[in-house]
Amino acid sequence: MIAFFINDIAGKGGTERVTCLVANMLAQRIDQPVEILSLHQSGSKPHFELSQEIHLRSLFSEPGRGIARFPVVWYKLHRYLKRNDVDIIIDVDGILDLYSIPASIRTHTKVVSWEHFNYNTNPDVPYRKISRPLAARFASSIVTLTEQDKASYQKGLEPNLKSRIVAIHNPMQIEHGTGYDSDARVIVSAGRLTYQKGFDLLIKAAQQVLPKHPKWQWYILGEGEQRDELEQMINEYGLAQQVHMPGMVNIDEYFSKAAFFVMSSRFEGLPMVLLEAKSYNLPIVSFDCQTGPSEIVANGINGMLIPSEDTDALAKAVEKLIDSRELRIEYSDHANESSERFSPSYIAQQWENLIQSLL
Repeated sequence: MIAFFINDIAGKGGTERVTCLVANMLAQRIDQPVEILSLHQSGSKPHFELSQEIHLRSLFSEPGRGIARFPVVWYKLHRYLKRNDVDIIIDVDGILDLYSIPASIRTHTKVVSWEHFNYNTNPDVPYRKISRPLAARFASSIVTLTEQDKASYQKGLEPNLKSRIVAIHNPMQIEHGTGYDSDARVIVSAGRLTYQKGFDLLIKAAQQVLPKHPKWQWYILGEGEQRDELEQMINEYGLAQQVHMPGMVNIDEYFSKAAFFVMSSRFEGLPMVLLEAKSYNLPIVSFDCQTGPSEIVANGINGMLIPSEDTDALAKAVEKLIDSRELRIEYSDHANESSERFSPSYIAQQWENLIQSLL
């Protein structure tokens, strides 16, 4: 049996969505039962579509205090692995290796550490200082989301690296049937309103551009702890009539009417929002942060990659697309160039190859 081990499959984030996607694909392709095991599960069912063939289980009904309950987690997880004859457990976030690697002792279970953060994200978090060397030594495989991050893990975990590291992108959703509106005057950005996503940098760039283009509107989709701070910036810069934060909304309504997409993140793992933008044939402007944008956006072909955190360069790139309908059309026409590397079938085959190599 193959088990995905996640904090809470009922969550509404990107890791929960891609876990359901990959689990669904594997359930159709491999001759093994597939389950999803949550550390705790907050809802009765996942927020995202999940095949009826995939069973859900959880170790606890309520969240607890992390590593403080390690002995109980170890006991329950060890018993789960043995009782269910689990061949491979896939940890959705390397932090969970702290539980699964010790729990796999005296079982035949192999551990796959599926990293959703790039190697340089939160390097000082104490748990990651333990979990990453542990996975390097005892996991059967570490899966990164990008080739760039694979190289970082290999370099950072030497000389004690015994685990095989493979890079497998997250799958891109099926292309949407909507046509691209080259006359649109809407810019879209999306993500959790946090420091990581760099919306403060985005607003600084917007302040340089939007007052010169009063007919253009910029929407920042999402919620988060920085809402008050960002709203204050928008008001201080006099942008309240052009920059809007509608919260958690149906992104289709905005992406389908957008002229282009802008990402201002300080760091990423693999930014799924860029794949989402490509699926709507949107031109992209993005900081070339670690990691992922350079593996998704073909600079000068379907978008522009800007030096990370350079708000002046971001403003110039945004204005360039505002001023050139022809360039927007050109980038849109090439939006899905090289997208086959992110197609569900290609990603499913990579996961299947990894699973079969470990069985």
